[in-house]
Amino acid sequence: YDWPLLEIGALCRVKRGASPRPIQDPKWFSGRGHGWVRISDVTASDRVLLKTTQYLSDAGKAASVEIVPGDLIMSICGTIGRPLFSGINACVHDGFVVFKDIDQSRLSPEYLYFFLQAQTRHFEAQSQPGTQRNLNSSIVATSEIPLPSLDEQRRITEVLRSVDDAITAAQAALDAGRAAHRLLLEALFGVCFSERINATELVTIGQVCSRVTYGFTNPMPTTDDGPWMLTAANVRQGWIDYHSARHTSIEAYTGDISDKSRPPLGSILVTKDGTLGRVARVDRTDVCVNQSVAVLIPDQQAIDGAFLNFLLQCPSGQDRMLADSGGSSVKHIYISKLADLQFGLPSVEQQKERAIVAKESERSVRVEAKAVERLNELKTNLMSDLLTGKVRVPA
Repeated sequence: YDWPLLEIGALCRVKRGASPRPIQDPKWFSGRGHGWVRISDVTASDRVLLKTTQYLSDAGKAASVEIVPGDLIMSICGTIGRPLFSGINACVHDGFVVFKDIDQSRLSPEYLYFFLQAQTRHFEAQSQPGTQRNLNSSIVATSEIPLPSLDEQRRITEVLRSVDDAITAAQAALDAGRAAHRLLLEALFGVCFSERINATELVTIGQVCSRVTYGFTNPMPTTDDGPWMLTAANVRQGWIDYHSARHTSIEAYTGDISDKSRPPLGSILVTKDGTLGRVARVDRTDVCVNQSVAVLIPDQQAIDGAFLNFLLQCPSGQDRMLADSGGSSVKHIYISKLADLQFGLPSVEQQKERAIVAKESERSVRVEAKAVERLNELKTNLMSDLLTGKVRVPA
């Protein structure tokens, strides 16, 4: 393409935020003073920042950096490369940069917004590791941006904004679907944890499972292909994320671990370390799990596996599991307490009926999630094509 490449810092001032020191001093803060933007506010917002969860006093404001509605900011600490427009008067700390005085005769702020989004992985790779990853503001300022005419910038942002709008609508449908699914699970399975259940119906997970255990603790090799090696990070609520999982060798899979680390088809996985209580059902035979994942093998004569899967996903099941977690700095779900978790067990016919209804609801949520995933992939591809001039938007 014939677009010029200019450093971002040549088109605006890239100003790093500031935090009052020492940060622990309460004189900097106020109950409802001046909004102070933190990383959690950015990750909880979509495109435009409309509120903050913490506020500065007049003294704190004087020690920070102010932003006004319309200002573009980007996170450079912890969560790297998340741009956002401000919709409020506020202040930002040193985990952000602010793009001030953008030369709008050459650069559209919205075009810069999408360009920064497209550079997230590049910025993450340039960040410095530490307690939290940190990106030097000079790297942002010296990053080069392809600069088509303002008219073409407008056409590009219109396309990308339309995809953003579709993503927002699809995400709203997914969020509503997930909320409805949780309510349905609670209605179908939450009653099993009710105190109104007759005591003669009560069982424990240990009584209806042939094994309650967890995966390997020894190091395992990583290979390009072979059996899947799952950790808690790969277990989502209701499904297993194989895209983020690694492979191990067939030799290590068959020789270096025992059967307890190779859950059979239909086993229930529960994350017991890190993010606790995510539940999924094993849907293939070539998997192994590490110690961060609990493995429940349902006794098919005692309980329907799909029923147990949804039982532990329902809000009451989640609450019971998390209530029994322990540990000081890092929480854990203990295998022994998980095995002792008690609930009321309906008849096999009722178990299967409830599981069928829950599966239909889950299938609808999966369809909505897939739609969001496809739109995000479309946006990624479009940003790669349109922001580099590989594909031009006709006038």
